[in-house]
Amino acid sequence: LQERADIKTTISELRHHFNSGKTRELDYRIDQLKGIKRFLKECESDIFAALKQDMDKPEAETLAMEIAMLGCELNFALKNIKQWMQPKRVA
Repeated sequence: LQERADIKTTISELRHHFNSGKTRELDYRIDQLKGIKRFLKECESDIFAALKQDMDKPEAETLAMEIAMLGCELNFALKNIKQWMQPKRVA
């Protein structure tokens, strides 16, 4: 029962934050993407260990298929986010 209340509280806080409009700002989004990149680097050894334990995945495969790919996607998003956020006319 406590878990359900925690989830409702979290959802309420997230909705409030979204509705504040802050999440729509370019700088906010860039900071969030950079934060994910930092988190990925800081937790790399934990990711290796978890995937080894859960799926017996070798470190080289984890690096290539999980960490490096996500890093590339984050770099792509950081490179393009300003353009993606430009207003576009629609018919």
